Amino acid sequence: MTTPTLEAPIREPKAESFLDWFRINSRLVGAAVAVVVAVAFGFWFYNRSAVLKAENADKKLLAAKQSIGSGNMPLAQSDLPTLDAIAANSLPIADLLVAIVRSPEFLQP
Repeated sequence: MTTPTLEAPIREPKAESFLDWFRINSRLVGAAVAVVVAVAFGFWFYNRSAVLKAENADKKLLAAKQSIGSGNMPLAQSDLPTLDAIAANSLPIADLLVAIVRSPEFLQP
């Protein structure tokens, strides 16, 4: 008697239902979910950072407006680096305030 030999390659189990497919591919599904969660967290973190940056710029701009409005020239001039930083983020009102503080009329008592 001879022993039978398998000539066909051994195949991975075939999924017959969604649950079977999920069990077979659970590692792939887990990796995909981890990637989606990481991308979502990165998107949220970036947007939150932009919102906080804008809020801080608004606060600094308001402080600079108040010092200009009160006529406190030394305080207004000390706010110039802050205004320059806000103007660099292209807030047009900050450019206007920088021009006002640097004008010769403002500097004269």
